[in-house]
Amino acid sequence: MSIPAVPAPRALELVAEHTGRASTVICRGALDARGAPRVRRAIDAALAQPRVLVYLDLEDVTSVDATGGRLVAAAIRRCMSERVHLELWPGVAVERMLTAMRVRLPRRAYPSRPCALAAGLGVASAGQDSRRHPVRAIPGAVRRASMGP
Repeated sequence: MSIPAVPAPRALELVAEHTGRASTVICRGALDARGAPRVRRAIDAALAQPRVLVYLDLEDVTSVDATGGRLVAAAIRRCMSERVHLELWPGVAVERMLTAMRVRLPRRAYPSRPCALAAGLGVASAGQDSRRHPVRAIPGAVRRASMGP
């Protein structure tokens, strides 16, 4: 009787895009101790600029270890403390890890996932600018709506 081979977790693929007042970090594969430093650098780069929106798409993360879970939990706390809106799409693996860690998921403002990592896209640097940002940049001077007369 032979034991079926278990496929190795797919290496982490990462794309970071920055436009206007929004940043996107998209990951696919295994979010573990090996890939966490790259994701941390991408999140740090996103938060280094004056932003109103950081979009963290982890829908295609297939597995996550404790290091990856702590990284995502720290990003949630940091965005809350810096008053930056975080659109988190955790995916099943990340959501399970955060639930096990008793981390409360932030509420999303967008009803659907606006982007995905293209097949075989490879890796883009965390500081790379892109004009194809999937989330519309929020203008700097937006007048707030009023309920009054």
